[in-house]
Amino acid sequence: RMDEIVRWAQANSLAVRGHTLLWHRPQWFPNWLNTYDYGANPVREAERLLTEHIRTVTGRYKGIIQSYDVVNEAIDHDRNAPIETSMSRAMGSPEAVLDLAFHTARAELPDAQLVYNDYMSWEPQNADVLRLLEGFRKRGTPVDALGIQSHIEIFAIDPATGNGPYAEREWRRFLDEVTGMGYRLLITEFDVKD
Repeated sequence: RMDEIVRWAQANSLAVRGHTLLWHRPQWFPNWLNTYDYGANPVREAERLLTEHIRTVTGRYKGIIQSYDVVNEAIDHDRNAPIETSMSRAMGSPEAVLDLAFHTARAELPDAQLVYNDYMSWEPQNADVLRLLEGFRKRGTPVDALGIQSHIEIFAIDPATGNGPYAEREWRRFLDEVTGMGYRLLITEFDVKD
């Protein structure tokens, strides 16, 4: 099905973005991966599965897709920590999986834009995203940009004051912190609940 999308986009002179190489949530993993037996050397087997997948997809669309959401929605905002999956348990931590995904994508696509994408909008859990991005920088993980799925809730803002649970001031502060770390910003989705 992706080949059909790419053919249609090329026939209509449209760019194509890749979404997503790793959606780091068990509910979006194929069932076989959630129950996979990683064998006697689980780290090596998880690394093999992830790198093979990323190399296959990026190789198939090399020269066509120049921007990928390498990892999507990797944070459990109830726990304020990255999500655990079968792969993260095999590799020892969610960060090991996320870092490998980005390093593999960079090795395959040295000039592509590599994006961490998340659904946050004008929400208080942006601190979780900042911690994740700070960790990427500290570990030297090649992430170029933050993809923002902007699900904006207009009714949550008091029009007289601009305040509310999703206050514009807090949102701007968050975006400034992200760009202050050297990340670019992409609006990867946009909807307004009015």
